Amino acid sequence: MRQTLAEFTEANPVLEKMLWKAGFLRQMDTLRRVLELGQMYDSKAAVSIVSYHTSKSIKLPVALFEVPIAGLEVFMRDNFYNWAISVKADRPLNADFPRPLMLEPGCFEGFDRGDLPIYAAWKPDARRFSGHIWSGDSGLLVVLTRLLDTLAEILER
Repeated sequence: MRQTLAEFTEANPVLEKMLWKAGFLRQMDTLRRVLELGQMYDSKAAVSIVSYHTSKSIKLPVALFEVPIAGLEVFMRDNFYNWAISVKADRPLNADFPRPLMLEPGCFEGFDRGDLPIYAAWKPDARRFSGHIWSGDSGLLVVLTRLLDTLAEILER
């Protein structure tokens, strides 16, 4: 399964009566913002839907964020409470994450359906790690920005 954001939204309409419809739309908007962020670093950056999970009776996306020039792949999903991410990079990452954005272990709904990677927790110089971001969409964007900035610094050397 590999779909664009538009294809996933069209294939999985959320009924108006669903209490969490706004949350679904917010997730899709956040994934568009993730794509825009990636394209600031690499015009070939992409976000695609590679799996899904269900929460609050709504089919939610598990996305893959790819930034080829940086050798970065981030699988991510939101379940209305937190973002779960699995990061794979070609180079060791020594990003500095602010305390409220600590990546913590937890459930990775939808990763099993797509046989997607779940790694150990983040540690300095890791190339692969997984965790949860409990500080909402802005926390996700800060973590991704830190990762991209770290990789951009490495590429400039």
